[in-house]
Amino acid sequence: MTIFTPLTAATNADRLEPSHDTVYSIAFAALLPSLADFIEAERDLDDICHSYDPAYGVWHRDAQVARMRLDSTLRHVHGLRVERPEDQPLRRMALLADAMLKDGAPERPQYLHRQMKLVFFRQFQVQGFGPTAHSRNAMLIQARHLIDAMMRLPLFDYSPDCAIAPDASAPADDLSPAFF
Repeated sequence: MTIFTPLTAATNADRLEPSHDTVYSIAFAALLPSLADFIEAERDLDDICHSYDPAYGVWHRDAQVARMRLDSTLRHVHGLRVERPEDQPLRRMALLADAMLKDGAPERPQYLHRQMKLVFFRQFQVQGFGPTAHSRNAMLIQARHLIDAMMRLPLFDYSPDCAIAPDASAPADDLSPAFF
């Protein structure tokens, strides 16, 4: 004989909170595919070792378009006002991604990434169990995975994986005026 045990909590449907999508949360949701496209384009450039061979021109163009689209989406998200407290962690994540992409110091993005990992559950999560909290937290976790993937890009690695081999025909100690 089978015993039927319901796994869902017995709650009143009237007490359930409706999901509160805001302009900010919708814009942040549009930011995630832009970030994923940027990561994919940068990986493609890494696969061809950033070669400037004309045959790879499409990859370079795709990477530029992905970067411009990401910058445009970030500008749009930064221009919006936070309407609800649940949008504040989304704003923090957008600011973090922008700071990582715009910073010129090589060690700064790695530092920001480490700090994000340390404070993720305090600063980058929405408190609560309702649909709004679940929706925002799902977007934030997806953004965290994308930031992790972005930090593994050679753009943030700063080590030459695709080193160009020196010309074997030139002597190593040749300091001709062409080098100055």
